[in-house]
Amino acid sequence: MNSSFQVIPLGVKGGLYESNLSAYMLAPVNSHNYVCLDAGTLYAGIERAIQHHVFNQPPASVLRTSIKAYLISHAHLDHVAGLIINSPADTNKNIYGTAFCLNNIQTHYFSWQTWANFGDKGINLH
Repeated sequence: MNSSFQVIPLGVKGGLYESNLSAYMLAPVNSHNYVCLDAGTLYAGIERAIQHHVFNQPPASVLRTSIKAYLISHAHLDHVAGLIINSPADTNKNIYGTAFCLNNIQTHYFSWQTWANFGDKGINLH
């Protein structure tokens, strides 16, 4: 059986390059159902992919309909900044990671203290 995936890099660096932070879209070949492996950069990376003719729809549409879930390796900002910043414009999606990683995201980011909690778990202060 010959299985293969398409990988679309949205960001491949860290540190000072806020529009090029770790994020990759992964889907089986010929599918438009992606899992985003980390989400440091989303919107800017999707815009670059559109410029390179990877997608032929607006960035918001790719964000909302093509990315089906997120798999976060760890909760450092260079791996979750795009997920956090774009969450108000995104649709409900599962976020996968280790229990430690997900706890950090819930406790430190989507806490209503540093960012709104649009999820169904974690702190709800409003």
